[in-house]
Amino acid sequence: MAEQKQTGGTQLAAAIDKLPASQRASELRGLLTARIANIEDVLPSNLRGTGEGQRLINRASLYFSTKKDLHNYSMASLYSAVVQSVEIGIPLDGRLGHIGSFGGDAVFMPSYIGLVMIAKRSRQIKDCYGDIVGENDHFECGRQVPVSILNHTPNLSKRGKVKGAYAVVTMPDGTWRYEYMTLEQLDHVRNKARSKNGPWSTDTEQMQIKPVIRRVLKLYVDAPTFIRALEIDEATDA
Repeated sequence: MAEQKQTGGTQLAAAIDKLPASQRASELRGLLTARIANIEDVLPSNLRGTGEGQRLINRASLYFSTKKDLHNYSMASLYSAVVQSVEIGIPLDGRLGHIGSFGGDAVFMPSYIGLVMIAKRSRQIKDCYGDIVGENDHFECGRQVPVSILNHTPNLSKRGKVKGAYAVVTMPDGTWRYEYMTLEQLDHVRNKARSKNGPWSTDTEQMQIKPVIRRVLKLYVDAPTFIRALEIDEATDA
């Protein structure tokens, strides 16, 4: 059903592609608003009937209007990106959700902050955070079962080259666990990504944190909306 709704939207979007790039921002907003009922249908069930669909459309339209480099993407791919952001209930705003590019088309990419927000909505975790590790930072990690050990003191004046990244997840009962990935592992994720432009170029450190955030959340969150968010996100790494 959702696929059929997206197909209808992409058919309407085709006509907008013929317009000058300067006119596309307002036309995309109009296209989305005209299909608000369909947009509401793909929202997570707990967000339907709250006005969240229109809010997400407004946020996406504002993001699109301020990012002139996005105006050359096809309206079909932009429409699809907005629908995917609505489907998992996070805004396409440059902070919680980004646009990347693949083959000349726009692709939706939830940020690691967006993934954490979805995971926290499930109430299966209390919090999750991560950071990069610089070569001049003090960092040590390990496990002495059943205790995890992680100490990190960033050298804020001169962190040096990135040598890895870690993520910590805190459970509702206060227990926690960490995951760590080396720079070699992070580079492997980047090298196989479909979209090497967009956030990987403009927000490199944030994108280096995301794979390890994703890895640790997979262990503890199985809510349907979060699983769908992972499917969308990992599609850009295929």
